Amino acid sequence: MRFIARRSGLVALLLHAACATHLLAVEPDISVAVVLNEALTYEEPNHAGKTLQFDAIRTNGQWDRVWASAPSFNKGVHSGIIAKGDLQGDKLTLDLRANIGNDAWVKGGRWRGTITLQKTGADQWTGTFNADFRGTPVHGTAYATTLPTPAAIPGMSPITPDEHPRLMFRKSDLPALREKAKTPFGQAAMEKLTGVIGNSLKYQLTGDKKFAEATIPEVEKLLLDNGAGDKMVRGRILGWRFEQVALAYDMCFDVYPDDLKRRIETYITAYQGWRPFRSMSTFQKEISWAVNGTYPWPIRYGPAMAALSVYGMKGNKPAKLPASPFLFPDEPIVTVAPDKDFKPADGVPVSAFGENKTAPEWLVAGGFKALPNKNATDGFEQFANIKPKLGEEVNFNERTKPFEKYNKLYGNAITITDALKREAYTTGIFYTVIENDAPRIVRLAHDVSGRVFLNGRELRPTDIARLDKGAYHLINIGTTGQQSQWGNDLSRPNFATLTEEQAKAAIATRKADHADAMLENEYDIAQWERTGGLSIESLKLLEFSRHTMGTYFRNTIGEGGFKGASHISLEGPPKYATAYRNVFGRNVTGYSDLSMYLARAMFTFAYGDKVTLNQTFDNTQNFTASQYIERPYDTGRHLFATLFPLTDEKLKPAVLWGRQKHVGIDQPADAHEVFDDSGRITTGYPVESHVAWAFVNYPLNAAAKPPAEAMPKTMYAPTFGWAGFRNAYKDQNDFIVQAFAASRDIGPGSTQNAGAFRIQGLGQYWAIGGVERVFENVVQMPDANILETGRGRVTHTDFKPDGSGVITMDISDAYLSEKTRGLYEQINGARNDKQAVSLGIKATRSIAVDYSGKSGVPCLVVIADKISGEGTKVWAWPTQFLREGKGAKGVEGREYSSFSQEEMRKLWGATPAPAPKPAPKKDADPVEDDGSIALKDVLPVMKGNAFTVTKGSATLTGTLISPPAIKVEVKEREQFRMGAKYGMTRSTSTGVAAETKDKDVTFICVVTIGKGEHPVVLGDANAITVGGQTVRFDGEKLIIGK
Repeated sequence: MRFIARRSGLVALLLHAACATHLLAVEPDISVAVVLNEALTYEEPNHAGKTLQFDAIRTNGQWDRVWASAPSFNKGVHSGIIAKGDLQGDKLTLDLRANIGNDAWVKGGRWRGTITLQKTGADQWTGTFNADFRGTPVHGTAYATTLPTPAAIPGMSPITPDEHPRLMFRKSDLPALREKAKTPFGQAAMEKLTGVIGNSLKYQLTGDKKFAEATIPEVEKLLLDNGAGDKMVRGRILGWRFEQVALAYDMCFDVYPDDLKRRIETYITAYQGWRPFRSMSTFQKEISWAVNGTYPWPIRYGPAMAALSVYGMKGNKPAKLPASPFLFPDEPIVTVAPDKDFKPADGVPVSAFGENKTAPEWLVAGGFKALPNKNATDGFEQFANIKPKLGEEVNFNERTKPFEKYNKLYGNAITITDALKREAYTTGIFYTVIENDAPRIVRLAHDVSGRVFLNGRELRPTDIARLDKGAYHLINIGTTGQQSQWGNDLSRPNFATLTEEQAKAAIATRKADHADAMLENEYDIAQWERTGGLSIESLKLLEFSRHTMGTYFRNTIGEGGFKGASHISLEGPPKYATAYRNVFGRNVTGYSDLSMYLARAMFTFAYGDKVTLNQTFDNTQNFTASQYIERPYDTGRHLFATLFPLTDEKLKPAVLWGRQKHVGIDQPADAHEVFDDSGRITTGYPVESHVAWAFVNYPLNAAAKPPAEAMPKTMYAPTFGWAGFRNAYKDQNDFIVQAFAASRDIGPGSTQNAGAFRIQGLGQYWAIGGVERVFENVVQMPDANILETGRGRVTHTDFKPDGSGVITMDISDAYLSEKTRGLYEQINGARNDKQAVSLGIKATRSIAVDYSGKSGVPCLVVIADKISGEGTKVWAWPTQFLREGKGAKGVEGREYSSFSQEEMRKLWGATPAPAPKPAPKKDADPVEDDGSIALKDVLPVMKGNAFTVTKGSATLTGTLISPPAIKVEVKEREQFRMGAKYGMTRSTSTGVAAETKDKDVTFICVVTIGKGEHPVVLGDANAITVGGQTVRFDGEKLIIGK
């Protein structure tokens, strides 16, 4: 039960102090991200252990509740507590008790263990752990990273729990916003502000309650809508729905009646708020819920924002758990006698006992509403001994329903939602008879829903019972929540047979699990008391959503703002980050993630008067402002609207300049252009959301500065291993060099480019690549099936104020065997060393960029590759690509890695070309592409060990000075692949190639770009002279100058 209460000023201050301690409104004593390798195991044998990761945070001596992630194990919600934590000098010991949640596919369980960590660097810890997971001992290596504390934002303080508005802006911001609304810019916004968000904002700007009252019918509709949108929306409609509900609740708080506010709070903190975290199976199957997936974050930001909106709501004190985990403490194995007099009536389903098998046929009477102020299954114990017949009626809470046949299981589960005719928040009585053929000890399944009665005795999930031969009446009281149009609440009321020894072990595990549950219960009660009675349900959603969104920011945006995943993933999360900042006066993370995104994207643009402001990959003849190395950098108006307040203060003037440039604002009178986001309209998207955020966050009176006055000439995004070097911020002739270690998995559609680089300058692209490793300017291994998606690791950087610098990368993982599986975790970049299948190859790449002019040209780039191991090696600079597919989805069930290149070459020649695919019908899904790619650029001209590319009046000259006698030529190379998506493909790459079979080799190429004469390149790896500049390779990295 939840309720709203008015709070006195003193109580609010006390609550503010308590809550501030709770959620990093003050700096923690300890904050580390912990990784436990092989901490989780599947019930099936012969599966490698999976990684468990969590943040351990202690503030004022109190350990925060733990929220953990294990994406390679399952996608469940994992929570726990640190029962004891001890920091002695550089040694940290943690006693973790965690409840590993289930998802729709993989069962969780209790995890308890001790983690010992020793500090090994400024922010690094290593150690071990010993634990028990579901009764199985687990142990392994542990390591941790000290997390930077989000700094307090100058001029901001945490809200008091009863303060509204708080999300889009604070109450203290209203005077300035009301003045802004009077300007021509504001009037343009007022005309466009409609719908729930628009009218809520209008109420705040005008004080006219009619605008708030106008939102009530629309909010009522939103609360009743549980759909996930059409297939192409991919569930994002739920995020948009929650944003509208949260902002309306926040901005119309003092107008909405208490009953509506209570229903909104229940909607947020109960099933719907947790749905995109716990019930992913209720969304479209096409959604990947990976941390670097496209669609989870435009969905999850909404409930996360909503949790911030209700922060401060009061709740009942959590009930204390009983001392025993058993309904009958003196009888851990319940003896249930059979019904010896049972004679089946017509229509009563009877089935034989099935091991872990749910009875196939039932009678069900359902559609009952809960008793007032009671849980949905309360009161149904009166039916524990019912023995109904087909058609017999039963009455509960003023509803009378007949028993009807039900036999439509989903797999091994009762589909409660379907059986109860898809009415949300109702309860049904499911009845069947089990004919037990022999005495046995049984355990009720863990994933049974609601309440279970067996011959009148109540059993809870995993309860153990002793049965005799005979008939058993089985009743399952099942309930429905809100589901998508195709989702179902499920229950699996079945039993597994145990031996006496297994039963004893299960009882011991149950007692240990209950002891951990009691510790968590005590934590909840203490937190309720510590915070002055705040709702524990709302605090848990607030904590978990912060953990989840913070995981996204740290891992998918990353320090430096590179951003993996699709740009769609950024639809919404910046709104949550802004709201969190407003509520707590700090950013979600202590990293420079969202704060750098816009500036880093702008860094890649060569702004010119006649340049198209977008990116290009597949048409290099049409120069555009930005060349991307992995993913397009979305600079859409919606991102400028939501990310601007989060941007690093020093960079805001330049980002404002960029916003005006991208939107097309030439003078203040054009500022209303920021409201146009028509290109992003999707079914169900609240267009007024963009208008509202743009109005609030556009700084009318701020001075914009060109990037040359406010942005650095080098940038670094360490999470993904990206570095950028540019010589100026002047026009389309600016030089921009990007280097990429690919230190993290980018996500679906990622290219295979560890160690790749891009060069643009003088209005041209000079180094291109992408999609496949054979298309990249890296050392190729044409005879080996290598792990092309292997990641790199930055080992050295050196950045200069003029934009020059060096980045060095270990890219050996890109030369592991393609048979390597599960090498990397999605979170924190954890590497599972045992999964690596080595081919004995080690590789280092160092890239140096010099803009000093000492070389005699405006841009000097040196690439050094040190690689050792057996096999042919080809140093490549491709300029033309072609990939074509034949559509065969594999041959004889063999994987790609089991075919040699020669086998695939022969198979390609013997496979006919696929028949043309018909055009899709109107409104049908588009025809799947066959993976074909074509890209054609200028071919180099060779002269000895040097090559030249001419574009307009500019030229690039590359000189391969090491190995000294290697043959350098323009050559077409090919590579064959077999994969699940495109079947068999042939990729050809044409460009500069230098091939050797030497086991140990160092390639060094000196590249000069400019107009007119190029300098002479002299020397070897130890000392390279280019005009008046020197560069040397010390065996590990390049060094510019003496």
